[in-house]
Amino acid sequence: MGALISAVLGKIVGSAAFFGAVQAAMFVALKAVLTVLLFSGLAVVLHNFLISWITDYITAAAAAYGNHPDAGNLEQFVFQITGIGAYLGGLFKVQESFSVLMAGFSVGAVRSFIPFIGK
Repeated sequence: MGALISAVLGKIVGSAAFFGAVQAAMFVALKAVLTVLLFSGLAVVLHNFLISWITDYITAAAAAYGNHPDAGNLEQFVFQITGIGAYLGGLFKVQESFSVLMAGFSVGAVRSFIPFIGK
């Protein structure tokens, strides 16, 4: 009779431990996914904020330069600041694409570390 009680209690404790381990792994996986999403979203938001700030700064600088009596060719001045590479990178959304690719790679790496999700 003692062996039966021991076996039943062992099965209950083992199931509870397994359930706790699965819940802990799911908690860690959720936190990892949320962290990846937060950092990729944060990168896009910061990128947009910096672009907005730099654009405002360049616009103010160009306006101040345009009011100067020796203002030459304003378009050439603006193109020298931004550059054609930066213009094309912004046009083709290179920064956003790179951010999405890195987020995808990091999600794949996190998924490979979680044993019950696998590849």
